[in-house]
Amino acid sequence: MKVRENGIKPPEVLVLEMLRKHQLSGETAISSNNLDSQKALVKQGLGVSLLPRFMVKSSLASGRLTAYHQKKEFYYSLKLVTRRGKVLSKNATAFLAEFRQRLEKLV
Repeated sequence: MKVRENGIKPPEVLVLEMLRKHQLSGETAISSNNLDSQKALVKQGLGVSLLPRFMVKSSLASGRLTAYHQKKEFYYSLKLVTRRGKVLSKNATAFLAEFRQRLEKLV
């Protein structure tokens, strides 16, 4: 089983574990790190994917997609990055200040 340095399992491992838990087997035939591509493949009936709620909200509401394990929460380590030496715009600076403020409330 693959586990990243931060101890978090990659999405493909989580999906395969979910399938096994329900006595389903599967193997990765197509893999993409592009969420729009993953969503398109799922809509075509070519597999399953872990996607952010905002990307599938309307498709779930219309019945085009079905969500499994809706109460299961997945966590990922994210990095907020910018190019070294770049001067941030006023909007980016405001976003970063708000982001830090909200982050402090969570930690």
